[in-house]
Amino acid sequence: KAAKKSGRIAAEGSIFLVKNNKKTTMIEINTETDFVVLNNLFVEESNKIANAILNSNITNGDINEALALKYDGKSIESILTNMTAIIGEKISLRRFVSFDGLTGAYKHTNNRIGVIISGESIDEIVLRDVAMHIAAMNPEFLIKDEISEEIIIKETKLVKIELADVLNGKPKNIQENIIQGKVNKILLEGVLTEQTFVKDSSKKIKDLLGSGSFNSFVRYEVGEGIEKKEENFAEEVA
Repeated sequence: KAAKKSGRIAAEGSIFLVKNNKKTTMIEINTETDFVVLNNLFVEESNKIANAILNSNITNGDINEALALKYDGKSIESILTNMTAIIGEKISLRRFVSFDGLTGAYKHTNNRIGVIISGESIDEIVLRDVAMHIAAMNPEFLIKDEISEEIIIKETKLVKIELADVLNGKPKNIQENIIQGKVNKILLEGVLTEQTFVKDSSKKIKDLLGSGSFNSFVRYEVGEGIEKKEENFAEEVA
């Protein structure tokens, strides 16, 4: 049964977040429809999978290594296969990430967005608030130094096209200032530390750091990047 469903597109699903006193782990389990995420078997087994990865020493991102992990005497791969056969939809482990040390974690109430951020010398409650902010604002970069020259060049070209009418007839130095200002504004909107804090608009995220620092963050959203099958029920009925 599971083999017959292996070629199907699974772009729905849930995020699962688990932690112990040393580590925090986040996984994405995909299904074909969003109805399955309420299934008790799916929720129970997915949480077990997350905890199995949490309590292991496997390398981040190595799905094959994760699938070979065992709990209750069975591999994660065989558990997923069994769920696929019982529930009747393709169910798969898409990705996972684990962070050691001090972290803040947040999972949105719809279980479709999850975030882990790690830091040094920051209150854990502040880290969790920042994780919630990341879930809402979806920053692309942690700090502005992460923005590559390639991205700056690409954005500059787009801005020149967008502002062509505004720039027309202005001195070159004025044009450059306008372009630079627009590019900086656009790029900084995607930098976590430069964003306005969603819970307090009088502060930027960098104002929450104090003497501490952020190390890195990961944000998962269910199905992002997966091309979904387009259903046309009218054509199907016809």
